[in-house]
Amino acid sequence: MKKVLLRVGVALLPLLVAIAATVAMTSNSAPSEAAEEEELRLSVDVITVTPGLHSPMAEWTGEVVARRQVTVHAPYSADVVSVDVSEGVMVEAGQRLLALNTQTPRWELASLQADQQDFEATVLSTQNQQAADRDFLAYEQTLLAQAEAKLERERGLLQRGVSTEAALEQAQLAVTQARQSVRMRQLSIDNHASALESLSAQRLRLAIALERQQDVLSRAVPEAPFTGRVARMDAMVGQNVSAGQSLVTLYAPESLSWRVVMPNHLSRDVQAIIGGRIVSLQQLSGAILSGEVGRYAWFGVPEESAWVPGDTRSAWVVLPAIPDTFLLPSSALYAGGRVFLVAEDGSLASASVNILGVTQVEGQEFWLADAANLPPGSRVLVTRIANVLAGMSVDVQGEYAMPNSGGATR
Repeated sequence: MKKVLLRVGVALLPLLVAIAATVAMTSNSAPSEAAEEEELRLSVDVITVTPGLHSPMAEWTGEVVARRQVTVHAPYSADVVSVDVSEGVMVEAGQRLLALNTQTPRWELASLQADQQDFEATVLSTQNQQAADRDFLAYEQTLLAQAEAKLERERGLLQRGVSTEAALEQAQLAVTQARQSVRMRQLSIDNHASALESLSAQRLRLAIALERQQDVLSRAVPEAPFTGRVARMDAMVGQNVSAGQSLVTLYAPESLSWRVVMPNHLSRDVQAIIGGRIVSLQQLSGAILSGEVGRYAWFGVPEESAWVPGDTRSAWVVLPAIPDTFLLPSSALYAGGRVFLVAEDGSLASASVNILGVTQVEGQEFWLADAANLPPGSRVLVTRIANVLAGMSVDVQGEYAMPNSGGATR
């Protein structure tokens, strides 16, 4: 019996040794796991949020327009012989822009001037004819008086029997012819005034045609009507342009505006950031646009923006400030509008926030959130953690305060 027990004890000895070793290892590993967990706590930065007054921002798209702009058109069909400016350059008032071939308008002007000489000759001839008509009328009236006197003599002679019926008829015919000549001459003189009026109207039309042609010729070398910048060149040397075709467009840089549709619910307290500068609202149209929920708003465009009329541009707009809001950097915001709050013991808790838009402070972009869901003084995690979970523990390395007012300052 003793031998059996001895054999069992020897067989169980390795098992007892293994159990003892396992117990020893377990008791020794407990402190090391606690230490490892302590070492795995991440060092993070947090921000302290305080509700305040902030201005949200929105990106709007609008058209660049110029209140003072002019497009020079070709006055007639011709070849472009020179171009003296280029797009984007500043020009002075009166500066030459380009030149067109003037051969055709010079020919047309010479033809009109010849027509004018012919016309003046016609006027002189008409005036001479009218003067002759007046002289002939006096002469023909004298002939009529003489014919009538001869007719009376023939009647007397016939009564005394010393003349014939044929002589009387001849005298009567002479009177009739003389009266017809006087009547026709008088009718011609009566038409003198209307003929002169017609000639006067023709002279006026010819003068207008000459002036128009001279104007066309003067515009063969167009000049800048004011000091401005060349927005667009539509002609090149050697190109044949048609009458009315656009050649060059100028605008006054100080007259540039950015025109957008502004929602009706917004007040005039709106600004835009253009070319790195904050510009104020210039003008707001009085009428609501048909089919729209807003009206046109114009903002001044700084010259350094390099915007030109006709561009479609997008820019950030600073909207009226909203109270009880706070700022969040993008690193603090997780999917679904969640942030993580850091308690005093370093544990994380998840919270949802209502994002109202974006804003900028000192050139940095932030999310703008409603303060309704976060108590004042909340510490928000800003260090980005992959697979972050509520309940994790962290060590706060840096704590920073966010501004509680402002927005869109640069």
